[in-house]
Amino acid sequence: MKTRLRRYLSRRPSPISCLPVELLEVVFSYYAHDGGTNLLAIDFTETFASTISSHPASIVNPMTLGEVSQQWRQISRSLPLLWSKIYISHPKEDHVKRSIFWLSLARNFPLTIGISSFSGRPTSEDVSAMERLLDLFISNYDTWYTVDIRVSRHFHALFFRVPNYPPPSLHSVRLEIGPSYPPSPRDERAVDILYSSKALRKIAWPSSHYNIPTALAKFPHWAALTHFVHHQVFLQNNLTVNDTLAILNTCPVLESFEARIYPPDNGELLHPISLPLMHSHLRSLTAATDTVLLPRVLESLILPALELLAVHHTQFDFSNPVLKSAAPILDLLERSSCTLQGFDLATPSTQEDVILGLIASPQLQNVSKIRLPGPKTERTISLLTRDRNYPQSLAILPLLKHLTFYSYPSFSGGLNTSIKSIKRMLLSRRNKNLLSSVDSGIPMSLLTYASLGLSRLDFWDYSQLDKLGNADFKILPSQCSNPSRLDDKLDSESVHANTYFYS
Repeated sequence: MKTRLRRYLSRRPSPISCLPVELLEVVFSYYAHDGGTNLLAIDFTETFASTISSHPASIVNPMTLGEVSQQWRQISRSLPLLWSKIYISHPKEDHVKRSIFWLSLARNFPLTIGISSFSGRPTSEDVSAMERLLDLFISNYDTWYTVDIRVSRHFHALFFRVPNYPPPSLHSVRLEIGPSYPPSPRDERAVDILYSSKALRKIAWPSSHYNIPTALAKFPHWAALTHFVHHQVFLQNNLTVNDTLAILNTCPVLESFEARIYPPDNGELLHPISLPLMHSHLRSLTAATDTVLLPRVLESLILPALELLAVHHTQFDFSNPVLKSAAPILDLLERSSCTLQGFDLATPSTQEDVILGLIASPQLQNVSKIRLPGPKTERTISLLTRDRNYPQSLAILPLLKHLTFYSYPSFSGGLNTSIKSIKRMLLSRRNKNLLSSVDSGIPMSLLTYASLGLSRLDFWDYSQLDKLGNADFKILPSQCSNPSRLDDKLDSESVHANTYFYS
């Protein structure tokens, strides 16, 4: 009997081989391209790791799928989509060999290519690997769909090999090529060609190329852009407030906008613009600015489609409060009559009174995701705590689902509020009975995610908070030194715009 049972079990197909092909295709695609969001995030451009991956922020290799079974190997290699995204940091010869294999499996599927290099002087082996890699990708030039290339000036000459026409289906491009010295008209050849694609909808534009007035005149087809990123490179071609307004006016269907703006603003507008400027498609705006520029920009805009608003500190001045008053933000939201769903206040030196004024404002009642500086006193936690005996407390961020407190190392002082108060606040926002028993007339949601960014937690305090988590509620008690941006937590279909203003 036992022998027959063993024989039967040995002949029975593995359950994993019984999964339908359609389901496996979904699983494979999630693993190769989307699943990385559940893994350790890595910014390859800022590390010294030499990697190849199918995901921009995690090390993911679709070849791993073929090691499970012969069926998985056959299915994975028959799906060009799995092999169509290649992200390589600091290329080596081995990456060239793997890329050849991946491209053969991608066939003619639209390609997403990401390449980054060290900023230091490369070795002869590094130059050879980069040269072979670029030649390989250029041989598949007509299938380029998304291109993100960030390399140092030492590889500048390699880009002279780009053909004299843009890829016909190029949808998104970010090209940061370190300038050659001395500069020459040839320096911008690849820039002029790639950014002239009529199919472009998303671009990242480094200020080292041209100033915005020149770029807008040179590339009139940018009027069809939906995503625009402006990277400030040192102090070249400073983006001004007027330049920002010119971009928004020139790109009427823009949904995502990221820029860094420096004063002074002495430039003149290319064309007269009636202010405040109405932009009906921009869904998200992030501003890292000083206390002078922020009101100037916000008071110049009406954004009825705005869904995500963020205010960031400047990269070089963490002590800049940016926001001395909640008025510029609240006035924009009231003037725009928009339904804000996400709010990100990444300014560690902002006064707590300003934060309290924003949290309590009716303009933020529809916010479901919020990121705030770590609580400085008990007042922030108390304001966020729901209490059935105080109906006004139920009107504070009633739809909040994602709560993030962050703290930068230079601002991670002692915690001025108790773990007990934080725990009470979290439990009040997880209380299902409170939602069903209180007839406040205000729709309310339960908290599903909390990243507290706390430092100096002992084991007991950490355990108290960690135990609050369950399948419906994810909690991260400890401090994250490099917090991810709010828009990374938004749904995948959401789009965002980030605007940085630098003093």
